Amino acid sequence: YETMRRKNFIDQFANIALAPHSLEHYNLGVRACLRLYIYQTKFVKGGLKNAENMARMGRSILGRRDIQGVDEALAKLLIIDSESILQGLDFE
Repeated sequence: YETMRRKNFIDQFANIALAPHSLEHYNLGVRACLRLYIYQTKFVKGGLKNAENMARMGRSILGRRDIQGVDEALAKLLIIDSESILQGLDFE
């Protein structure tokens, strides 16, 4: 139950940052990279240096062509407030 709640939370983060697109618009590799990036930056709290390393790793694994459409979202994800996401989710 807790795993699905966290995944929904992460997906909501991604969808807000990717608007007007959603996670479903991207291939599996990009979705996985975004989810890991959000987890590392919002739950692990590694700071800006960690975020830069995650973005660099995503580019090297997926290639610039695949990750190109989400570069702006990576920056947005750093400034989205967690509390605003939590208010929009139904936990029941």
